[in-house]
Amino acid sequence: MSELIPTPPLSDEFRHSIEASYPEEAERLLWALEHSEPALSIRCNQIKQTIYNFSLSHLPIDRAVCWCEGGHYLSERPFFAHDPLWHAGAYYVQEAGSMALAQLQSLLGEKSIDVLDLSAAPGGKSTLLTQILPKGSLLVANEPIPKRAQILTENLIKWGYPDVVVTQSYPDQLRRAGVTFDLIVVDAPCSGEGLFRKSPEARNEWSLGAMEECAVRQREILQEAWQMLRPNGWLVYATCTFNRLENEANVRFLIEQFGATPILLADVPDEWRWVQGAEGLGYHFLPGITDSEGFYWALLRKGDGVDESIATKAPNALRKANAKR
Repeated sequence: MSELIPTPPLSDEFRHSIEASYPEEAERLLWALEHSEPALSIRCNQIKQTIYNFSLSHLPIDRAVCWCEGGHYLSERPFFAHDPLWHAGAYYVQEAGSMALAQLQSLLGEKSIDVLDLSAAPGGKSTLLTQILPKGSLLVANEPIPKRAQILTENLIKWGYPDVVVTQSYPDQLRRAGVTFDLIVVDAPCSGEGLFRKSPEARNEWSLGAMEECAVRQREILQEAWQMLRPNGWLVYATCTFNRLENEANVRFLIEQFGATPILLADVPDEWRWVQGAEGLGYHFLPGITDSEGFYWALLRKGDGVDESIATKAPNALRKANAKR
């Protein structure tokens, strides 16, 4: 029987970083990371529920995730592997903060679009996107690491959406292939501060140096993604970390280097307790304040003055290959 790994205390460097970044929220955030349990949430597959009319009443549903239709918090963790509905893709276990992308639906219109989830494994955001995309849209779910790509594929098969292609490429490989998209979601590898309540390893691995290395890598990924974004396209940048360097600083990089336009949602109710980013750049979900583990996301739009002649036919080729399969 494996021994439980004791949870290490938060480092002084991390505490000072949080206190500097969030003078108003720091006390509640740090207390929550040390003394409270992570929330557990699921998201119902509403398309399948419409078809099969199943019920999730056997699950210990506590309350709704207010920013995502079909999202629910659970009061305790069931044994999901023993639930046939979980295996059938009736619902997906997903952190509530990540479900905020459901708020994109009103911006996407009704015309089908081509979408890239650049770092898609294990599939939470990809499965959510299938619920909100205009009918007939193509979703390319990409994951460069083979084992994670296999998990992504299995989850998307269970979820059930016809116009999905799973790819296994690094961002620069996709960019060199000439593919372009109307919407790109970049959930970038990060220092993982949002995992501190769940993972002792995340606490042990955190350092200011690692945080800075992550920020550099994130900018490299964002540069590749921006070149694949079509004129007037949307880019979502997301991390599961709190610090400004990996979040607002990278959004500011896109604004200053590429002329990206940051977009705030028209109506975010106060009761959701999203913490607006510095200079109005994106939103933070902070434990102890927002009912979430720790999430950041920002929405940006590309202008229309960029040459689109790179190759818009590649997603159509992927669509045909998927139909043939």
